[in-house]
Amino acid sequence: IVGSVRCVSETGSILAGMRKRVLFIFTLIALQACSSTSNRSFSDGLLVSKTEPAMSVRVASDFEYLGPEEFLLGETHEAERHHFVQRTGDEVTALLVFQFERILDGVPGQYEFNIPPEEHIAGSNYRFAQLPVRLGQHDYVHNTWAFNTRESARENPGKESDRTLRMLEAHGYKVDDGLIMARYVRAVGEDGRKEVIIFYMEPLSRSGYDINDFPDGGPATDTFDRLSGEVVARARNAFDVLPGG
Repeated sequence: IVGSVRCVSETGSILAGMRKRVLFIFTLIALQACSSTSNRSFSDGLLVSKTEPAMSVRVASDFEYLGPEEFLLGETHEAERHHFVQRTGDEVTALLVFQFERILDGVPGQYEFNIPPEEHIAGSNYRFAQLPVRLGQHDYVHNTWAFNTRESARENPGKESDRTLRMLEAHGYKVDDGLIMARYVRAVGEDGRKEVIIFYMEPLSRSGYDINDFPDGGPATDTFDRLSGEVVARARNAFDVLPGG
């Protein structure tokens, strides 16, 4: 009887070991698959989108690739996001996200991005560039914005901020509530039913500020203008849209 019990125990250990090996192999395959989708891939520091839009982006070597995610935005739009993170230990110091989005077939509408009129070009927590910004061979509407990412996630469950926070948590990484974003966006295609957005984000604490320093609805300030310039400079060092993209 003792021998039988020992045999069952050993068999259980063997099965447990096999399950661990299968889980490891499955996880490895999943991680490898995360480096590409049917139309886009990341390898050797280069994010490549084959079509819609066709573009290649060189990402700075100190950014870690977390992989892609595809999901629906409500019942009208579909998004694909590729996430990169710069970190010290488990603390996020910068985020870089490339978002490829389209309006679903059968849903009316198109993307259109315009620079606001002068009286709305800037506020206490945002600023638009007065002219389009050239990246690769295309012009992008560009702005900076300070926001509370967890508040955004709570107010919009299942959407971009929520999904990014969940991805960071799944990797064991931490990020502050208060972020500042440099965003570059343009419509794609003659019909304007697709768009590409590049987000560079970093904690406001990195520059010694807090989200409460930049409340909604206030007037533009020299402090936010100066901070925007610093963040934009770091954003441009984080990625480079190659010629032809």
